[in-house]
Amino acid sequence: MISSTTPRWLAGLAGLIALSEPALALTDLDAEYANCRSSSPSVTVTVGPSDDYQAAINAASAGTRVQLAAGDYSNGLRIYDLHGAAGNCIVIEGPETGVARLIGAPLNGIRNVVQIRNSSYVLLRRLEIDGTGTTDLDALKSDATIAGAHSAAWSHHISLEQLHIHDFDFSQQQVGISTKGPAWNWVLRNNRIERVGTGIYLGNSNGAEHFVHGLIEFNLIRDSVGYNAQIKHQFAASRPSGSGFETLPATGRTVIRHNVFHKSGNSSGGGNARPNLLLGTFPLSGNGSNDDYVVYGNFFYQNPTGVEALFQGEGNLALYANLFFNDQGPAIAIQPQNGELRRIRLLHNTVLSSGSGIFVSGSVNAMFDQDVRGNAVFSDGTAISGGSQSDNVSDTLDNADLYLQNPQGQISGVDRLDLHPLDGALSGSPIDATPIAGLTDAERDFNDAAVDPARRGAYASSGVNPGWPLALVIKDLGPLDRVFYSGFE
Repeated sequence: MISSTTPRWLAGLAGLIALSEPALALTDLDAEYANCRSSSPSVTVTVGPSDDYQAAINAASAGTRVQLAAGDYSNGLRIYDLHGAAGNCIVIEGPETGVARLIGAPLNGIRNVVQIRNSSYVLLRRLEIDGTGTTDLDALKSDATIAGAHSAAWSHHISLEQLHIHDFDFSQQQVGISTKGPAWNWVLRNNRIERVGTGIYLGNSNGAEHFVHGLIEFNLIRDSVGYNAQIKHQFAASRPSGSGFETLPATGRTVIRHNVFHKSGNSSGGGNARPNLLLGTFPLSGNGSNDDYVVYGNFFYQNPTGVEALFQGEGNLALYANLFFNDQGPAIAIQPQNGELRRIRLLHNTVLSSGSGIFVSGSVNAMFDQDVRGNAVFSDGTAISGGSQSDNVSDTLDNADLYLQNPQGQISGVDRLDLHPLDGALSGSPIDATPIAGLTDAERDFNDAAVDPARRGAYASSGVNPGWPLALVIKDLGPLDRVFYSGFE
């Protein structure tokens, strides 16, 4: 029984556990992206640290599972010229019990622990990648110039799941997961990336190595020196085509959902300060110009740089049902960096910041709308600036406790941070959500419950939070997650 003295977050957790069949409607997108989860390997090859495990990987084909036994592997892992098939991916995985740990060490002058080149329909899961003591290695990279330039240096339909990547943080240039060649239909799911220079870096600063049509979900990225994650800008006329690129979508949609993005005291400052998540522009013309970023259900927590926002983006963006908390600076900055602002849709977000809350630059492409609707913003700076605003609620950061359960709480311990609305708070007239109609799960809130059109902010409910208690862990929506992501058993 929950007593009146039970912390609100614990009461909410108890309520979640009590729901044997939670009313969740998370849309399964795997088949649209990597299309690996339905695979059923017909051949399993088990290898250990003392075996030639690389030879087993090199020999894998569609329907093969290579399982690495528990232990330490010091020779890296190479995924070169491997091709599974749609719905029948090559599976490379660690054990169900115990840990297969890839130790960061340079091998033959190559500076990445796991490398991918010219491969497709491959699932890599349940591995630890340990960078302790390294100074210039990346954890996992798909690179157009690995071991020299290659005519087919792309990678597509790659799924990375349940990886624990950590301690690649000697330099901000060390990266957890990186693509530096054309990459499309990647899935990054249920990975824990912590204490790295940059968590995820997709694309290239030259604007030509495009990352297209990806799914990034249920990851924890914390304590990164620079970005938690960045997807680089893409210049017009640079999207590849022709032989080898037949499955590259002409128009893509990258979905970023239900992740936790966190920066802490190890973050770079000054000229090296970075946002938690930065999304760069798509091509302004030709293939890719109608691509979209769809960002929802994420928890952004703290950016101690004092100047960089939790989120920065440009191009075509839809942000809805997200939680943003930064009592050390700004929250959301929508502004041009290498392109322009086009379709901007910011709906049903809860924002708390000591700096500006939501900033939308006035430098926009006037042919497109920039909509800011139904948000709950509590800020010591300007709460909302720019865009076409309607049906938002705003107040000071100090007054957030007039609306929310425990906005002064901590991210751990008994006095838990709780951004769920007080009973009856943040209600008003119904909000017109037309700008995000038809987007994935646009009718769901942060807890993946049905949206209440009258509610402002990321939650559809009020009172005790019936869903996930905020924490620096992988977000868990309940039993349905575990069914989706438990593997092939």
